[in-house]
Amino acid sequence: MRIRSGPAKVGYIVVSIIVILLIGIALSFAVSQVAAQLVALAVGVALLVLGVRSFRGASEAVAPPRAWWRMTERPVAGYLVAIYFFLAGLGYLVAPFAAPAIEALYIGVYAMAVAAYVHSSIRLSLRPPEEGDTAPQEL
Repeated sequence: MRIRSGPAKVGYIVVSIIVILLIGIALSFAVSQVAAQLVALAVGVALLVLGVRSFRGASEAVAPPRAWWRMTERPVAGYLVAIYFFLAGLGYLVAPFAAPAIEALYIGVYAMAVAAYVHSSIRLSLRPPEEGDTAPQEL
């Protein structure tokens, strides 16, 4: 499955956020806040990976899988997503967590997301165009 259109990508992101929130709320009431926070993080990471592997830009070939390091179609998009994850990670410094270890885990996962998106954007900025890649290179 490849998600190519902008509205479909936005829909995937919105539905993912709703799913994560609903899982967190349900588990918070049914089990515990610790379980809710851990499961919500795991589901969020899984949905992020699925989205990264499924989203395709207009200049990307649909059939082949993306390179393992590639997170976005173009470098600028990766930098913007990295900024989002950085700011969200900062927000977790003041968010109420059930345990300090869970807070550290969230911040660590968000830091890894920032690193992955920055790494992808740097590589996209430096690489020559690939076959089937019709977008002009951004520097």
